Order: sequence, then C-alpha cells, then structure tokens
Amino acid sequence: ECAITGQNCTKINHQWVGHLFGVTLVISKIEKKYGVFMDRFIIAAGFAASVGVLGGCGNSNHPNHAIVNHDQGAQVDIKKARWDYRNEPSLMDTMVNGQSYIYKFETLPLSGALSQQPWSGDYWPTYKGGITYRWNDLSSWGVERYGYKPSPYDDLVGKDLSYLSPAEKFDLFMGRYDYPLTYEERQRTRIMKTVPGSWEYRPGYKIPYWEGLCHAWAPATLGYQEPNPVTVVNPDGLEIPFGSSDIKALLTYFLHETGAKTQFLGMRCNIDVDELQRKYRNGEISWSYYMQQKKACADTNAGSFHLVLTNQVGLLDEGFIADVTRGAEVWNQAVYAYQTEVLQERQGASWKAAPGTVKEVKVHTRMFYTTEIAQSFEKPLSQPIAYKDYYYWLEINEQGEIVGGEWLDNRSNRPDFLWKQEIPEFWGDYSFLQDLYQRSTQTPEEPAEPTDPEEPTDPVEPTDPVEPTDPESSSRSLAS
Repeated sequence: ECAITGQNCTKINHQWVGHLFGVTLVISKIEKKYGVFMDRFIIAAGFAASVGVLGGCGNSNHPNHAIVNHDQGAQVDIKKARWDYRNEPSLMDTMVNGQSYIYKFETLPLSGALSQQPWSGDYWPTYKGGITYRWNDLSSWGVERYGYKPSPYDDLVGKDLSYLSPAEKFDLFMGRYDYPLTYEERQRTRIMKTVPGSWEYRPGYKIPYWEGLCHAWAPATLGYQEPNPVTVVNPDGLEIPFGSSDIKALLTYFLHETGAKTQFLGMRCNIDVDELQRKYRNGEISWSYYMQQKKACADTNAGSFHLVLTNQVGLLDEGFIADVTRGAEVWNQAVYAYQTEVLQERQGASWKAAPGTVKEVKVHTRMFYTTEIAQSFEKPLSQPIAYKDYYYWLEINEQGEIVGGEWLDNRSNRPDFLWKQEIPEFWGDYSFLQDLYQRSTQTPEEPAEPTDPEEPTDPVEPTDPVEPTDPESSSRSLAS
C-alpha cells in the first residue's frame, strides 16, 4: 500500500502493524535490496491497512535535488528557490514523447483539458467493506450488504447473481467457492468488527467514513477505459453478470494490491488547519506552536503546482492526482482540466519571493477533477463536474521562468500533495481481470450491411438448332 516515489523507485516490501489511531511502518534491509536512500516517509494516521499511504523517496545526491534543467538550458539552484526538495517540479517530470517540462510562464497555456476525460466511480469506502459491498442488492440494506455469509455453489445455480459484490463475483469467475478475495478484503477493511453477531464484532468500533480506495481509484480512472457491463460463464457453467461498477472496483483493487512506479510532489498534512487557526485566535495555543504546526502543513508550493498542472494537462495531455483537501482527511482526485486568468502583474520581488524573482504574476486558476458517484450497472451517461478555485502569485525570473509561488488563501483551500502512477501489467490471478476488462471494453463488431441483390437479367431466347451437314460433304471439304 505504500507508494514510494521518485527516480528509479519501486514498491518496498513492508509489514503493517495496526493500532487504533496510527499506522506503524516496519521496513527492513531497504538500502541493501533496492540501493536507494530513504529521505522521508509520510505516514497517514488511520486504522491499519485501511488507507493507501503515499510517501516520497529518492537519493539525496541525485542531481535533480540540486539542479532543475529548464527548457532553454537555464539552471536554478533549488536550495535557494522557494520550493524545497519535496516540491521540485522535476519530481513529477517524466519525458512524454520526448518532451520534458517547460518553465517559461508565457509558453504555458492558460487553459487545457485531457483528450479523454477520466470516468467517475466509487471510492469503495472501508466502512462499507470495500469491494465486498453488495451495492446492487436491492433487497437488503445497511449492515446486510457487507455482513452477509457468502453462498455455497448449490445456492447459486440458476440464480440471478447480479446482486453479489464485486469481490464475490470475481471469486466465482475463477471458480473459487471458498471466496479468497472476499475474505481477504474483509480482513483488510476490518469490516466484520462492525457487524453484530460476528465473532470479530467489537462494540463501539468505528471506521472513518473518508477511508477507502481513492488512492487506487484515482489512477484507475486515468489509466483504464471506462468498462461496459459484461456477462461471463465460469468453469462450472455459472453465469456471472458484471456491472460497470463491478469492473471498476476490481481495477481499483488491482492497483491497490500492485506495486508500480509512483511520482510524488509535496508533503502530507495531518492536522485540521482551520481548527488550528481557531485555537490560536482563541488563545488556546501559543504563537510558536501555531507556526510550528503551520509550517508542517506548507503543502504544495504554488509555483510547483502551476508548473505541474499546465505541463501535465495543457502540454502533455497526461492527467495526475491531487489530494484536494488540506488536512487529516485524504481525498485523491484525478485532475483533467484547468482554466487560468491573469489578474495582476507587478515588477520587482516581494520580501518573501524566491531569489532571482524580477516579476510577480497574480492568477486565478480553476482546476477540474473527477469526483465520486454512486455505483451503477450500466456505464453512466454523464460525469459530474467538480472544481476548485485557487488564487496565488507566481514568481518569475529574468528568463521568464517560474521559480516559485505564494498562495493567497492562507487557510485550507489549496492542494495537499500531487502524484501520478504508472499502470502495471496484469499478473497472476489478475489475468482473469485482464480478460474481463478486455471483454468489457471491446467495441462490438457491426454487422456488414446487406448488399442489394443483383437484378435478374432477361433470359436468353433459345436459337434454332443448326441443321446437321452431310458427313460426306464435310469429309470431302476437309480432304480437299
């Protein structure tokens, strides 16, 4: 679940040890096995194994930690720039079709949108049992949709199985009537601790409503086509109807389970910023404590954010993911479009501007992202529109390049961190999912249009037979 980011990083084998309000990450022999130096881990507070945790890694001696290469060959010393090493735009920069990030403000488009908008879906919340939730079971409600007992084979024969959860359907597709994925997901979510009558039941056990698989759902919306419903037959002849949301759930779970290269910019904020400001205004905390906590939630630099947004979406036609809430909760959303308006320009540099700043530009940016919708069997006909409005200054150097930025909203309205992930190959039992996904995204072959039959021709009138000649005369003719 720990997505490790940066140059040449891979998923690290680790072991989760759960606590009620914390997560402990145990890592062994990292440098020996992977040859990288771990600078920082950002560990999300929450119940163990219930939330994907994103962190940053990289070699502190890597040249990208000292120098950023710009499109015109200019170089900026990051140690002197406004953004620190966690906010270097190079952390998100990937050569796409031979093109790298551009830093010149005038070259960056003021608006952009992906050629293919990401699809919407559910984040499969932990408090509903993740992908064991029977979202299409219209005969049950509440705890019955995740506290059920999976059915044996004999109870399934000849039944409409569309009401089952995505996990159950996948188990049946593989012919596994012991339901390994279903029970694995129950263990991950700890959902049975909330089900009265279960041997695991713990009175008062609560799961935060915001915990779920958004860390895997968001890259899935960018990396996969939106699936159509499809019905398949398992090895024993059971017909299993998969709805669009069932396949989305399985693609999401696959990314949750599979390690892939992830690039990460920013730093996780684990506090309620608005509550922190309220406590300071009411005299409940000191100025030094307030500033210490506030510094820990500096979040993504405004200049870095603008560079990532405009390059990824506007120039490279490649989406990315943003935690759109600044605070303890994490809401990872796929970003697909933006509009920027220049509000003001001023020469010179303010006292907090990055070294080398000669001009500052005030902008308003509206960032569009994909948000969650309820599950559906058919592919939804439309997608909801969600956006955030951001106001910030961009700091420009003599070469016209962005070297820093400053948020104008000092409260919680800014992205917490940004990241993107490669889509891995299907492996192991997920080859069944690959088959399912391919069937659900196939374009049905259109039947060939019938051709008009040829008009019948008029029958040829028979000719009079040729009168036979005298054989002797023919012989004489040939002999002559």
